[in-house]
Amino acid sequence: MKDLFEIIDVVQSSDDDRLIGKKIIDTYQKLFGGEQSVFFAPDDGRGGFTDIIKNNIDEKLNRNYKEYYYRFDPLNLMHKNVGEASKADIVRNIDYESCRKSEYYNDFLSPQKIHYKLLAILQGRNGVLGKILLLRSRKSGNFSESALRDAKEITPYLANALENNRAKNELERKNGLLQMIENNLGTGIILLDKSRRIIHVNDRAREICGLVKKSSIEMMNVQDIHPAFMEDFSDMAEELDAFGSDVLSLPRRRVFRNDAGSFSVQSKLVHDRGGSGDSPLFMINIDEVDRIAEPAAEEHLATFNLSEREKEVANQVVKGLHNAEIARNLYISEVTVKKHLQNVFQKTGVDNRAALVYALLSS
Repeated sequence: MKDLFEIIDVVQSSDDDRLIGKKIIDTYQKLFGGEQSVFFAPDDGRGGFTDIIKNNIDEKLNRNYKEYYYRFDPLNLMHKNVGEASKADIVRNIDYESCRKSEYYNDFLSPQKIHYKLLAILQGRNGVLGKILLLRSRKSGNFSESALRDAKEITPYLANALENNRAKNELERKNGLLQMIENNLGTGIILLDKSRRIIHVNDRAREICGLVKKSSIEMMNVQDIHPAFMEDFSDMAEELDAFGSDVLSLPRRRVFRNDAGSFSVQSKLVHDRGGSGDSPLFMINIDEVDRIAEPAAEEHLATFNLSEREKEVANQVVKGLHNAEIARNLYISEVTVKKHLQNVFQKTGVDNRAALVYALLSS
């Protein structure tokens, strides 16, 4: 019981999924005798699971499992569980004796000395919070009946503690974001999830969007937000799926101008609990600023139907900057710079930077 209390104490005091997962599988190995172990966390709204912590698992064979062998595994480790697990189902024990002649056993399980598996499912009220996998060799023998019985008793308590902790952290996070919004009443603030759903918008953001749209806005919809305010957010949401949150550590900034005025726009990732199942959130800050002198090539840029971000990238090229410098100046990744630059080349009918500069300065 002491070990269970230690796990629950870690779960209730931390919002770090990796720390929680490590403590859980270390303790389950100690209690139930697994030689290898894995903790799986929900894959951030994608419907599957990610192995965020592994003990004594061969990385090459683990990649092979994800790419091929998962389809032969009756435990369905990486994919979404359908329906709610009953108490009888939250702990499963697999003996692979009957599979010893199969490709799965001989090419994947046997090289890792895996013959028995114990899977414990952390079932919450609204879905699976995590999965704990313990592995044993044929030589070591199967998990005992008492171990299976104890695992079935302990796992629901652990799942309940984990769910309560996540609910507490989510409430604190939302309260913190709303307080940030209230503390910046002079700034327009829009909070969105990566599917473009508006989570919160303050009065100043509604006022600015109405000013740009030239109509009053009462019930704010994403269609009411000018595309220039959304462009960095859209890029970041796309990059989050493709590359993860590491490329989004810095906010993106731009200046948008139209006949309603000049606006400073900052977009940033404000929440990424990768692995907890919570959806990441993005914040767009909009400030009205004094009109800034247009770049020298602006009148020529207007003839090519470029987006606001494409204009910014093109102007940086005219100044002689390289992709890495442009990425730093605009707070975007080099991958995004290349994407915008290819669009600029296509729209201006050129295929290199020198030709682009000539086209912009001589059109």
